[in-house]
Amino acid sequence: MVSKKLSTVVLDLDNTLIYTASDGQLLSCGNGVSSTNIGSSNIASGNSKGVSSNSNTAISNNNKPYDYSFFINEPHYSNYFGYFRPYMVDFLRLLPDYFDQIIVWSAGTTDYVNYICYFVFSTVGYVPNIILARDSCVKLANGKFSKPLNRIFSDFHADPNRTFLIDDSKFSMEPNYSSNCMLVEQPYNGELDDCYLRDVLIPWLRATVAG
Repeated sequence: MVSKKLSTVVLDLDNTLIYTASDGQLLSCGNGVSSTNIGSSNIASGNSKGVSSNSNTAISNNNKPYDYSFFINEPHYSNYFGYFRPYMVDFLRLLPDYFDQIIVWSAGTTDYVNYICYFVFSTVGYVPNIILARDSCVKLANGKFSKPLNRIFSDFHADPNRTFLIDDSKFSMEPNYSSNCMLVEQPYNGELDDCYLRDVLIPWLRATVAG
């Protein structure tokens, strides 16, 4: 019996749906404040031991509470704080209307990715069908990470004609066909006035995927 091929969206996290920084790093909030983006490939490895959400103690330069925070003990203690991209909830709520399965694939470590998925998907009341982390990526010669969709096609019955990777990194898209990729050309760095999901990705979803 041939399994049904599934329409599939593969979602990146860092700088696509969220922005995370660690102790000693300022988050850019659209006020011209310089920030350092740690990015998914630089998240500390180790066991995450603490977590909190809607923190009232971790406040940014414009006094907006972070949307989530957690800490990692190994290899050294670090606090991480972050923001959801504006209109993230609206975007995520649309996905089940267009796709049979929703996959998260991040280049962050497994503990980090699981925590972020908990925060992100708690806002919409469903969970991804599959969560993949750095250990599922292919490390390139330049140290960046690729997310080859061939694995999604073979392991998770994704339809190659109806599968889309949404990511802010061109390296993640190697060696995939461009027709399967939606490059987020405006990475999210914590700006409060960001409208990329509303103005670009949601219209793309309705026009391209539905069409």
